[in-house]
Amino acid sequence: MDQTNSSKKLLAVETATFEVGVALADGGEILGAASRPAENRHAEELFCLTEELLSVAGLSLRDLDAFAVDVGPGLFTGLRVGVSAVNALAYGLGRPVVAVSGTAVLREALARECFAAVPGTFYLPVPVLDVRRGEVAFDLRGPLLSGAGHILSGETESDGGEVGAPGLDTPINFCRGLADFVGRAIRSDISDTTFPGGQVGLCLVLAGSGAYRYREILQNALTDLLGEYKNVTFFFRDGLDVPPVSVLAELAYSRFISGDHLFGDCFQKPLYLREADAKVGAWKDAKLGK
Repeated sequence: MDQTNSSKKLLAVETATFEVGVALADGGEILGAASRPAENRHAEELFCLTEELLSVAGLSLRDLDAFAVDVGPGLFTGLRVGVSAVNALAYGLGRPVVAVSGTAVLREALARECFAAVPGTFYLPVPVLDVRRGEVAFDLRGPLLSGAGHILSGETESDGGEVGAPGLDTPINFCRGLADFVGRAIRSDISDTTFPGGQVGLCLVLAGSGAYRYREILQNALTDLLGEYKNVTFFFRDGLDVPPVSVLAELAYSRFISGDHLFGDCFQKPLYLREADAKVGAWKDAKLGK
């Protein structure tokens, strides 16, 4: 297509959690977004929402210039549905696909709120997703943000098409890793920064389905682990349990325009972080009576 970047259209798909969502971006602006509970019907809800959104916008799939998808981490079934659907549509239409991690989307949503926060405190957005089996997926790469407009440490999403490296662990071990991260940040970054008035604090902002499900465990563990640090607090951002599909669309559109995408014949892969319970051909290795 010979459209300018300002008029290109992208459809973003979110199926990695217990919700299904779609969003339509045109020239970097969100034309529309919709989401609803999946209720183990990720595929059905995805195509219904897509049809409804395109109909309202007066568009068809052929009018789209690119697709985007949350590649995880997340729920196995949801991930397979979203990534497979987007790969198939992109391949059939000859369109590129942008991959974005759900933790990056949550981190971006939190970061936008942190920049509007009170100066004098650094904020660390901490996305925590429930991936079942008593484990959470998380991202502790930062960056540290402040209401004064400072940005310190950590990485934003990596360049070169990589999705990044979210971690996977139990809620307790996640808290231990977060406490270690806080210690390093205080020693290396925050200690060298002075705000007007000389007061510097650090506030951890947790959000996501994992933070919601294991809230009591995380709260108790972090209270103990962070007790030695002065001016370090944390709180849970309620109402942000899943990656907002509109933020996914905005992040993906920016990457699409910058050339960070794959074309339909180079399929995107889900970011599972661990092996599935059921494996194809596993029965061949099983021994009778054991």
